[in-house]
Amino acid sequence: MIVAEWREKKLVADLVVIPAVKVPDDKNLTAFLRDVVGVGDGEMGAEGSSSHPHVLSVCEGARVIGEASLFQSHKITTFASAVSELARKYPKYNWVRNTRVVVDRNVISTAGVSAAVEGALTAILILANEAAARKAASAIRFDLADLLMRATTGRIDMSLNFTDKLQIFRKLATPSKDGTLGFLLHNGIDELTMAAGIDAFNRTFPKQLRTFAVGKGGLVWTKFGLVLAPTYDLAVAGSWKGVDEWHVFSGEVKDYFLCVLRQRGGSDARFARNPKVGRLFLDHHMCAEYPFHWIYKEMESRFGVAFATVVMKLLDFPDPHLDRA
Repeated sequence: MIVAEWREKKLVADLVVIPAVKVPDDKNLTAFLRDVVGVGDGEMGAEGSSSHPHVLSVCEGARVIGEASLFQSHKITTFASAVSELARKYPKYNWVRNTRVVVDRNVISTAGVSAAVEGALTAILILANEAAARKAASAIRFDLADLLMRATTGRIDMSLNFTDKLQIFRKLATPSKDGTLGFLLHNGIDELTMAAGIDAFNRTFPKQLRTFAVGKGGLVWTKFGLVLAPTYDLAVAGSWKGVDEWHVFSGEVKDYFLCVLRQRGGSDARFARNPKVGRLFLDHHMCAEYPFHWIYKEMESRFGVAFATVVMKLLDFPDPHLDRA
């Protein structure tokens, strides 16, 4: 929906989600945001009330709030490695560190991208009820009791330190080590498993990461109706060449892909276990637990604890070696 249509229909939102965006100071964006949350010119949205919608700020979505001068004096959090910068740039906010979710009046804010799940579940708790939140949490294998516990406890600092940055530098110095990763996306794919997998492995700094549409048309419809346009179409001959490692989210897709390779003269033997990258296929659909827990274990087995910890920090996810609260 475009901004003009929203304004013309005078729609009212129950929840406004603000993600990190490339241009947080875009005047059209900040003006629209002020319209949506019901704050007029000259108002800072300092109080918040039942007449205004709830706002969920995810990761550096807090930067957009700061640019819009909304909710000043509120407690707010953001990506751990950005808190100090944002606190200097937007000093009128009460910045909270080492917390995954902060709720202050109508504003819910989260730490880095992995905390979006806790933020969404918190919004469901507030706008619906605990039963609805438990149902949603169960669907993604998330422990809601853990969320409720973390609401009253802190955690250790998840921002990147010098050692972490050195790990990243070493990895960037050898980008070809993990080659090119290809993600096969199919109709009905689970959004959380897909997003967690792509985002996490993109933060391992591979040489290249490609997404492929499986099937005809080049578009993918996800489990709950998102329409995606992957960068490559598997139906186009040769589009898969140059990929060193494939990530699949369905056993049927894996079988289909091998069939395609055979039809095009490819050899299963050619795509057998590759010593350079450790394996050809990573089956994300085999995950039987919360995706980020499964991903951490995969990272640890592949890269070791030190670099797995860096990846989890980049996701702002409290892996077992970091969070002992």
